[in-house]
Amino acid sequence: MSARATETGSSVLAFARIGMVCAIALVGAACQDDPKPDIHPDGIVRYPVSLAVDPKQDYAYVVSANFDRRYGGSLVAVYDLATHAPVMGAGVQIPTYAGSITLQLDATGNAVRGYVPTRDGAFLAYFDIVRDPTTGVPRLTCSTGSGAAREPGKAQPCDASHAIHSSPDGVWAVGSDPFGVAITEDGKDTWVHVTSLSEGKMALFRLDAAGVPVLESTSHFANGLHSVAVSALTGEAYVSDSFTNLIFRYNVDISAEVTPTTLPLPGHLQVKADPLVLPTGLTADYGRGLAFNHDGTVLYLAYGSPPQLLMIDTSLDALGKPHNITLASIPLGRTPSMMAIAPTGTGGSDRVYVSSLRSNDVWVVDTATRTIVDVIQVGTRPYGVAYAEVPGVGKRIYVAIFEGHTVAVIDVDPASPYFHQVIAYLR
Repeated sequence: MSARATETGSSVLAFARIGMVCAIALVGAACQDDPKPDIHPDGIVRYPVSLAVDPKQDYAYVVSANFDRRYGGSLVAVYDLATHAPVMGAGVQIPTYAGSITLQLDATGNAVRGYVPTRDGAFLAYFDIVRDPTTGVPRLTCSTGSGAAREPGKAQPCDASHAIHSSPDGVWAVGSDPFGVAITEDGKDTWVHVTSLSEGKMALFRLDAAGVPVLESTSHFANGLHSVAVSALTGEAYVSDSFTNLIFRYNVDISAEVTPTTLPLPGHLQVKADPLVLPTGLTADYGRGLAFNHDGTVLYLAYGSPPQLLMIDTSLDALGKPHNITLASIPLGRTPSMMAIAPTGTGGSDRVYVSSLRSNDVWVVDTATRTIVDVIQVGTRPYGVAYAEVPGVGKRIYVAIFEGHTVAVIDVDPASPYFHQVIAYLR
């Protein structure tokens, strides 16, 4: 069987070119030196770039990028969302310059693995998530045999088998500066999609029965591929681009009839842009974070020049195709980056929480009124954003503060006296 992404159209949207790690150079010199051999300490936040909340809403997996290359790699640490404390002895070290994170769920909805692209070496790193059968506390692991031992206070270094760069036959390789990642399922297979910032490749991995990613194919869309979001309505993947005003939309197509004679290469991703041109600013500052609402009918896109949030109608027309029409554009702070959607509006309607990297705040957009309802100061260089409704605690937004070496915790429960205030930090 071969895999390919079939063309379903694309929209052209201008976004902001991000300011992260080497290609985006918050601190350009940090990209020159080799990583130090010291294992990353566990249970700390240092240059956090992304985070994912466990589907049980009780723990978060926080990715620190090792931006200054102080340690031997990036850290994925586990944090208790009820106490804001790290779970010591639970974190893992993956290659340096880690990017976004996504989780694989089992048939019962439990998180069983995590996947993170890493820009140093152009890998897709992965790890297992194992819950203690007695306490329910998650622990991450990504080593086998003698490599499984942990030093006290240190993360477990992942072995080489948990960082995938190329296909088994060497034909395909992850593109330079991989950053965005998402998981889709087609009823038979589970796929991991990985973007490439500087090279513009989309890499497509099939997960085997043990969750090991096997690189099936890559294709060049356009330089600057940033983030991936998957529509709950159609199952299609949408990809933003930080260097061009393009968004790509595609499906993974599985076909026994696909052969080398019918495609440029076996399993080649087939994507072609059909652009919708929108006004652009004076700078080439394009796409970053994007996210769908719960039913896949609206796509929210962080747009850079001028900075704004775009609302795109992705509901289906009479022929069953997405409209892909811009509904609204809402001005935001400088360099809007990533976002999370939370049901904190009137009557439980959605609000979008967007981090603004250069204005050091989070902008809150009410999707019902299409207006800004609040701006929350959070710290220096906010980036990754996640939402959780923590059991026994309430609704929270978590924001990775890249240069602040912390994750800000925002109370987003409308009934709380601390609504839209930073109430704690994960450190």
